[in-house]
Amino acid sequence: MGVLPLTVGYFYQGTAEAQALIKQGEAVFNAQKFDEAAKFYTAAAAKDPKFYMGGAILRRCLLPRQDYTNAGIWYAKAIAIDPDRETAYRYWGDER
Repeated sequence: MGVLPLTVGYFYQGTAEAQALIKQGEAVFNAQKFDEAAKFYTAAAAKDPKFYMGGAILRRCLLPRQDYTNAGIWYAKAIAIDPDRETAYRYWGDER
């Protein structure tokens, strides 16, 4: 009995620029500055449109505002990048 291989979204960690923006977003997110963190996450997704977590992580900023519509848009973007990765499906399903 084998283990399923990880998908491309697990292996691709984004460009250095996108990773730096995610780290900056994390810092302000931890200070509960959700709007400011969203700007960093959106910039990371724009810098590297192939980076799965760039879009998927933005949902953390949208949920305190109960902005489920835009969270769904970002989940859909993450799913389009890697439809075989379960993270966006799971979080999207939890919020409905």
